[in-house]
Amino acid sequence: MVKEIQEENLIDVLHLLHKDSVTNCYILSDLDVLGLKHPSLSLYGQFNKGKIESILMLFNRYAIFYSNADKIETAMIELINRIKPFAISGGAYSIKQLLEYIHPVKEKTYTLAVLSKDNYVNTKAKDPNIRILKSNKDLQSLYLLLKDIKEFNVSSQDMNQFIKEKKIINQAGNSYGLFINNQLCSSASTLTETKDYAVINGVATKNEFRNKGYANKLVDRIIYDYITVKNKSLILYYNNEIAARMYLKKGFKPYGTWISLNL
Repeated sequence: MVKEIQEENLIDVLHLLHKDSVTNCYILSDLDVLGLKHPSLSLYGQFNKGKIESILMLFNRYAIFYSNADKIETAMIELINRIKPFAISGGAYSIKQLLEYIHPVKEKTYTLAVLSKDNYVNTKAKDPNIRILKSNKDLQSLYLLLKDIKEFNVSSQDMNQFIKEKKIINQAGNSYGLFINNQLCSSASTLTETKDYAVINGVATKNEFRNKGYANKLVDRIIYDYITVKNKSLILYYNNEIAARMYLKKGFKPYGTWISLNL
């Protein structure tokens, strides 16, 4: 049976998600910060004999799927087809179950890596060119930066929609920008912050400013803010050798595989 999750199911949902809190950090954070009643969030569960086995979270146009079941019920597949999210993501075990029934337009595979909170740094990675992006003007600059980089799929949104969603996401994180001569050249964000983890996401640099170490400086600042100051571990996803070298050098350890499907 598949049904929408209600408050009375929440304890069982959290128990299932905490079996792998790293993989499920997105869902755990959104439940903590936004809650079940938030208009942008919907949560569904697959139940077997009263026990919850799989979770589907929908946040605006995007879905996250986690399964501890041996098999996905037809009702869950029908729900996904009816909702028609722009993309659905999750750990490899969960998403590979869906691939038996869903045929994506595009599939991307990432390495999920973790930097534990004992990797603190003693000195603040302070760069006067880095600041947290909060104003509409800053978020407009972020939109224009990401729009020019194909892998971020920002061109499918208009600017106002992007800013609205970003402000919601930033309730559990921050967007950082590195500026040169008042121009946003590179950015990185944290999101889905829980009491133990935060996710680094959206590390991006304009083509003309690449290979100058700007992304490296942004990640160092985030490591200081979240590990040294907040005492939280960091999670991120990468799928290219350049990113892998940078993150592994900083101490990130591969944890698992993350798959994202564009539908």
